[in-house]
Amino acid sequence: MVAFSHVAGAQVPLLGRYQDFAYSPDAVHSQAEITYGKLLTELSSKLRLDDKPDLNRCVRHIAAGLIAKAIEKKPAAAAWRWEAHTTSEPNQAASCFAGGRLVFGTAYIRRTDLNDGELATLIAHEVAHAVAEHQREELSRVFYLNTGSIPISVATAMARIDGDLFFTDQARHAANDSRKRSGPTRYDSGPRRRLADGKHGQLL
Repeated sequence: MVAFSHVAGAQVPLLGRYQDFAYSPDAVHSQAEITYGKLLTELSSKLRLDDKPDLNRCVRHIAAGLIAKAIEKKPAAAAWRWEAHTTSEPNQAASCFAGGRLVFGTAYIRRTDLNDGELATLIAHEVAHAVAEHQREELSRVFYLNTGSIPISVATAMARIDGDLFFTDQARHAANDSRKRSGPTRYDSGPRRRLADGKHGQLL
């Protein structure tokens, strides 16, 4: 059964950017929990999960404060099962899964020589991804790219996300490059404007 639940008009906290979701948060969080669990199991089997105790404690301490602030901006996030883990896996930088599940690479943190403030910025960046529900939004983009008689499931969208969005973004960038090479049109001669309240223009 496909957990399809169209939600239009949602907004990112603080920024106010509108979002168009194809899947319910519960459906996305459930699938993200499965994917996140598999990742943790794999890292644990390699003895690379939370294997740097001092740095792990530091990450979790900073994350706890940032998560508390995030919940103030998005109260619904208080019900999420927030988690923060670290790994010494060399290729892991920082990742956020829907529902507040975070993973940070200790090798990356040490390689970039982050101080506490910079580490907090990195963690805050991933927390912001969760609060803005970016994974749910990207999965919804995959859904809308694959519209047909049978809606695709969250699991299918997650499996296809890298390929589908990569090729779509590549096509968009190619179109933009082609447009730049062809030169400006009469619509590019100045800042674009839109009506804000029927009286004033607002720069885009």
